[in-house]
Amino acid sequence: MVFSMSAIAISGPTTENNEKLNVFEWKKADPHNYVKREGLPEKYQYPYILVNPKTLCTNDESDIYEFVLKKKK
Repeated sequence: MVFSMSAIAISGPTTENNEKLNVFEWKKADPHNYVKREGLPEKYQYPYILVNPKTLCTNDESDIYEFVLKKKK
């Protein structure tokens, strides 16, 4: 991926591949709205995405990256 100037990124925490994690939600973390969070999403649940110079210039759903976990035999 280095040669194509690519990386896999995520904004999280995420529950993808780890059901033990909770999705971060402001209403649970700050139910009384003490923290000013203008412009921030209420809930952080995003997929992994492939980023490189091409994907930074587009908004294409094909840039979503999925990990496939293999079970040990």
